[in-house]
Amino acid sequence: MQSRYNSLEKSALWWHNKASDLHASAGVLWVSMDDKNRETIRDQIGLAHGFDLRVACSSVCYMLWGLSFELLFKSLIVVNNIKVPPPNIHNLCGLAEKGLFQLSKNEKRILDVLSSYIVWQGKYPIPLKEIDFDRANVLENQFMSNKVKLGKLTVRRYNGALNWDNLNSIWKRASSKFFDEYNKLNA
Repeated sequence: MQSRYNSLEKSALWWHNKASDLHASAGVLWVSMDDKNRETIRDQIGLAHGFDLRVACSSVCYMLWGLSFELLFKSLIVVNNIKVPPPNIHNLCGLAEKGLFQLSKNEKRILDVLSSYIVWQGKYPIPLKEIDFDRANVLENQFMSNKVKLGKLTVRRYNGALNWDNLNSIWKRASSKFFDEYNKLNA
């Protein structure tokens, strides 16, 4: 008889369900950071006036987004019976490729940024290696912001690359692919 652990390890739906839980959790944080909600939520949980949920929670929200993609791509690897258990890596582009999920160049950049949030940006103030810190800064400057002229001054302004709609569009497409594969197996 197969142990519960071994059964769940091979259950593509179990992997997908955990991805969905992380997706929902990222959504809750996303809503808490919205201008119309953050003061109310801040006050409800007893944080000091002036505490900014957007500043405090954005990196954790992106980490949850990244983790949800990680498990979603791992669910594709499991449902396609490519490798069980799926590889123990956090490289989202690599996992998408192993799960046979196609990404555009722009989507790959988004997932590269989210990979760094999984590894360190969502939970540590600095990575283990300075090169990873520098790489994350370059990625974010090149991809997540645009140069804007303010008189003689040039600054970078966030461009919305990691907004909910962009991330959710990729997530829904990968989730649909998962259910297409899952339904073929269970037809």
